[in-house]
Formats: sequence, C-alpha cells, structure tokens
Amino acid sequence: MKLDSQDKILLKVSLEKELDRINKQLTEHTNDYSGKWNDYKEKVKWDIIANRDKVDSLLKKVNEDNGSLSW
Repeated sequence: MKLDSQDKILLKVSLEKELDRINKQLTEHTNDYSGKWNDYKEKVKWDIIANRDKVDSLLKKVNEDNGSLSW
C-alpha cells in the first residue's frame, strides 16, 4: 500500500476526523455516566483501547510502506 503525499494528507484528515468522532463519543459517555465514575472510567478505558488498536494498526501499515507518518 504505497501512498503518495496526497494520500498521506487524506489519511491524516481521515484519522483526525475519527479522533474527533471518538472525542464526541467520550463526551457523550461523560454525560451518560455523570454519577457513575467507576463505570465511566472502565467504559472510557475500553473505548480508547478499541479505537487505539484500529488507529495504531493503520499507522503501522502506512509506516511500513511509506516511512514515518506522525501527527
């Protein structure tokens, strides 16, 4: 999966949009769990783990094919 510079820009924008979506989701979780701190921490932990794995694996694949890509 060799990417040119435009593809890298599009990938970065897509990842930024995904992170924005995750942040909005976490904000909603904050509202949902306002009185349940321990449940909230557990939910956020697993949301971060689930989404981080997706982003990390995608960045790993891109970096293998294209060198270093950073935020």
